[in-house]
Amino acid sequence: MAALNTIVTFASILFIYRFYWHKQLLLQVSKHLDYGARMDTFVPAKVIMAKVHFWAEVLFSFPFLPPFVTFEIGFLQLDNFVLYRAETAMCIINSLRLYHLVRLMKDHSLSDLPNKSTVRRFTNQKLQYVFSAKRVFNSYNSMAYITLIWMIMLLVHAYWFRAAEFSACRLASANHADCKSPAAEQWTLYGSPIDQTAMIYFQNAAWAMWITSTTVGYGDIFPITHCGRFVAASAAISGAVIAAFVTASLGNILQRTPNEEAAVGILRKFQAREQLLIEAVNLVSLWWRKKRRPGNLSRRQRAMVVNGQAQTLRKIHQEARKDLKSIKSLSGHLTDTLAEGKEIIKVVDELFDMIHQPPPEEPAPIEEAKPEKQVFVEELDALLQEVGG
Repeated sequence: MAALNTIVTFASILFIYRFYWHKQLLLQVSKHLDYGARMDTFVPAKVIMAKVHFWAEVLFSFPFLPPFVTFEIGFLQLDNFVLYRAETAMCIINSLRLYHLVRLMKDHSLSDLPNKSTVRRFTNQKLQYVFSAKRVFNSYNSMAYITLIWMIMLLVHAYWFRAAEFSACRLASANHADCKSPAAEQWTLYGSPIDQTAMIYFQNAAWAMWITSTTVGYGDIFPITHCGRFVAASAAISGAVIAAFVTASLGNILQRTPNEEAAVGILRKFQAREQLLIEAVNLVSLWWRKKRRPGNLSRRQRAMVVNGQAQTLRKIHQEARKDLKSIKSLSGHLTDTLAEGKEIIKVVDELFDMIHQPPPEEPAPIEEAKPEKQVFVEELDALLQEVGG
C-alpha cells in the first residue's frame, strides 16, 4: 500500500503539472484571438514553475509515507489514550487529493458545449467552476450528480470517522508503552465506559455518517475523540448543504418548461370545450324533458336546475377564456423573443459588414456645377415629358 501511495503521489503531481500546462496554453491562444498576439503553442516549463498556485498544489499533494517507514502518534483525548499509525494519518491527508475530481466534473459538464472560447469572448463570461455548477444543478441530471457527490462525501467521511475513532492500540503490532495504561484499554466518556468494538467495522462508521449528514442522529454511534467530533461536524454541515441542493434540484425538476405550459394550456382548452358540450347537451335534454312533462318539478325547482346549469356553463366559459389568454401571452412572449433574436442577428450582420467592409473606392470626379437656369430647364422638360407620357 505504501508503494501504491507513492505512485499515486507522483501521478497527482504530474496531473497538476499537466493541468497548469493546458491552462497556460489556453491563455496564450486567448491572447492571440483577443489581442492579436503572436500565436505560440509552446509552453516552457519555467512559466509553469513561476506560478505560486502550482507550487501550493504540489506542496499540498506531495506528502506521502515512503515504503518501509512507519511510526506511531499517541496522545490523550477526553481522558482517553488514542494511538494513530503513521499510515493512517498519511492516508487521511492523501484523501484530500480528491479535490481533483472537481476539475474532472467541471470539464465533463462543459464537454458538450461547442465553441466555448468564442462564446466567452463575445459574452465576457468565464466558463469556469461557478458556471459549471449552475449548469449542473439546473439540469434534469442534477439529482444524479447530487447523489454521486453525496455518496463520495459519505464514504470519505466514514473513512475519516473510523480512522479518528479507532485506536491502534487494539492492533497486535502496536508497541507503544501507553497502550497498557487504563486510559488506552478502557475508554470512558464522562465517567461511563464506552465499547470500542463498534469502530472496528467500516459499515458502522458509514451508518454514523449517514444519520449525521441527514441531521437525524440516533445516538447509537457517537464520536469520542476530538478528531471524530470534527469529522462528524463536517459531515453534518455537508449534509445540510447537499439537502439544500436536493430541494433546489427537485423544485427545478418539478417546474414546468414553456413547452409543457403550452401543452397544458391547450389540453385544458380541449377539456373545457368537451365539458362545455356535455353541459350544453344536458341543459337541452333537461329543457326538452321538462317541456314535454312540466308537472314533475315545480317552477322554483326548474329555475334552480336551470340556474345551476347556467352557472356551470359560465364557469367553464371563464376558465376557457383564461386558458386562451395564457396561451396568447405565451405565444406573444415567443414572438417577442423571436423578434429580439432577429434584431440581434441584424446587429451582428452589420458589425460583420463593418469589420469586413471592402477597401474604399477612389472618389468619382466631381462634375462642374451647372447653371441654375440650365438645371431648371432640364427639370421642366423632364416634367413635361412625364406628363405627356
